[in-house]
Amino acid sequence: MKTMKKLAALLLSVVMTRAMAVTTFAATTNPQPANDATPNVTSDATTGTITIDKEGSTYNLYKLFAISRSTEYDKYDYTATDLLKNADASVTAEQVRDYTAAELQALIAKIDTKAAAASYTGVKGNTKTTVDLGYYLVEEVSTTAGHVESASFLVTVPEVVDGAWNYDIEVKTKESTANVDKVILKNDKENKASSEDIGDTVSYKLSGDVPVYEEGTTGLTYYMTDTLSKGLTFQNDIVVKGAAEDGTETVIAASSYTVTTKQGSNEDNATLVDGQETTITINFTYADIKNYKKVNVYYSAELNRYAVLGNAGNPNEVNLTYTTNPANGETHTTDDVEVKTYTWGIAVNKTGDNNAKLAGATFTLKKGEATVASYTYGEGNVPTVTEGDAVTDAQGRLYFPGLDEGTYTLTETAAPAGYSKLAKPITIVITAEKNTKGEPTGTAAVTADGKTLTTVTEHEYTFFEVGVLNTKGFTLPGTGGIGTTIFTVAGIVLIAAAALMFAVYLRKSRKSAR
Repeated sequence: MKTMKKLAALLLSVVMTRAMAVTTFAATTNPQPANDATPNVTSDATTGTITIDKEGSTYNLYKLFAISRSTEYDKYDYTATDLLKNADASVTAEQVRDYTAAELQALIAKIDTKAAAASYTGVKGNTKTTVDLGYYLVEEVSTTAGHVESASFLVTVPEVVDGAWNYDIEVKTKESTANVDKVILKNDKENKASSEDIGDTVSYKLSGDVPVYEEGTTGLTYYMTDTLSKGLTFQNDIVVKGAAEDGTETVIAASSYTVTTKQGSNEDNATLVDGQETTITINFTYADIKNYKKVNVYYSAELNRYAVLGNAGNPNEVNLTYTTNPANGETHTTDDVEVKTYTWGIAVNKTGDNNAKLAGATFTLKKGEATVASYTYGEGNVPTVTEGDAVTDAQGRLYFPGLDEGTYTLTETAAPAGYSKLAKPITIVITAEKNTKGEPTGTAAVTADGKTLTTVTEHEYTFFEVGVLNTKGFTLPGTGGIGTTIFTVAGIVLIAAAALMFAVYLRKSRKSAR
């Protein structure tokens, strides 16, 4: 008995010290099983309690050693349980003393195979559970979604704290979860939404927490999956930086991660095409990022001709997948985090007398000094940029999609045959509705010369419609409203009448002179 007592005391002293030193996720407060230096036992208690401070988790407790008050009265005896003996009779005390978390997990597997089903005590996290005095191997079997499961660890009831025996053991765990975030970088701000013109570059930042695992854990998974909608073209310009606790960033070598892209059913597309959803996967080597607090991924995309117009926006989503249970390779994927880029469009409706559809009218749309491209829509409503002048089609239609908020001027440069062009440009103003953070919401108010425009849906896109009326035979000073036409016609009639009267007067004057 004395030999077993000394052996067990040595085993427990060393194992507890080692286990709590290397276990990342859990550690009791200064664990110290009985040995020659421990205080005398003064309690007849046969039970104690264990509380593991991790809400939502459940644990199995495997009793490896029974603890009882010795006949010497002031010491504890530690006796190996049948549970431990039956699991693997060949295991020596010296071996168990040096077990890693992985070896402890292997021991649990042996216990579960060779022992009865009731070989453990179930414990809920953050719940005080009464247990017999003993030395326990603790296995976390479930946890809250997204939490990294603790490696198996050892705990003794009682333990020595501040020179006295403590029978109520509290195990403090290190919570390890990982989340991911995504923002648009614009105007020196991090935004959840932006508005852009077709052809503009949108800059993104992905930020993922780096979970913590026990030192030496292998086979870990950590990758981000980023999905761009069809209106966004990936620029293949990824830069990755590791962020320290204070936010300081360090560029991470490209050899520490792989980037793959996918469109449709094709894997790892080397060449990407516009008009298709694009999935980017950034897969990291955990050993190369483990010392960082976060991993930040920077890249850009261009808003292309397939951009969705209006408040549906052009979304870009990211999620993070990482290992939560290293023992069995179980992973967790976070919910998608979404940002959006908005853009709007204008459709010109060109009409003449009796609401006739006027083809062949030529227009330019400018934002400042920059000319905005017009588009046509072919089979399948595929948008094609127009080369040269923007000319109305057979239906008197003309389309300018992909406009950011701002002020534009629409100028008619040539009217259809028999009609006069507008005398002055139409001023169009797009005003994006914004939230309290100054980010666009997708809704916009659009005016033409101060008049509010309504929307039409054509070619599966939503446009704000600008009506432009031309009348035969003379040049209109504005957008061709009926009032303007009446006053213009009246003016011409008056001028003609005055000319006629002057001619008559002149003739009479000549006759009188004779």
